[in-house]
Amino acid sequence: MENSVACSFADYLCKRKIIKPELHEVYVYGTELVLSFIFTVLAVLIAGLIAGHIISSLVFLAVFILLRRFTGGYHADSYLKCKLVTVSVFLGSLLASTMIDVNRWMFVFLTIVGNMIIHYFAPVENVNKPLNAGEKKRFRKLSHLVFSLLSLCGLIIKVVTCFPIGILFYSLLSVIVLMIIPKSMKGEACDEEEFGKKDG
Repeated sequence: MENSVACSFADYLCKRKIIKPELHEVYVYGTELVLSFIFTVLAVLIAGLIAGHIISSLVFLAVFILLRRFTGGYHADSYLKCKLVTVSVFLGSLLASTMIDVNRWMFVFLTIVGNMIIHYFAPVENVNKPLNAGEKKRFRKLSHLVFSLLSLCGLIIKVVTCFPIGILFYSLLSVIVLMIIPKSMKGEACDEEEFGKKDG
């Protein structure tokens, strides 16, 4: 769906001579990303609305979008899978937040362990957007900063008020888990290649 709409939009821009023909593919790709982002956000909001937890969906989106901007993480190989994964992660975080109460020590533990994982894994690069050494260093620092601030906010809210803040905790946790998955998959792929070479 994203591709057909993006192609039509780029074709329109070319026909109107708003963009040069050689930029057609660039605009198609950019439009696909924007549409995919919008549809994914809408899918999470709709899921939150149906579940009766629209505030939780907003908190999840705020954490997920802001933090993953710097940490990176698992990326699906199609726009449909991306939506399904994101909505599934949201519903999993929502379910966990309603079933398992989060206490202050869980936030402390997550802050420590999460920052350790960020130190070793962040940023997880997207193959379509490689980063140079300077960008990696900057993104890692921003990942630490944003993660720590969000964790601190959750801890303060938990200590000072009785407001249910579990969705914030599990949203942060989900971003950390989605950072580890690509590294694990890459490791398994390397092991399979080495096994094939030995076997051959």
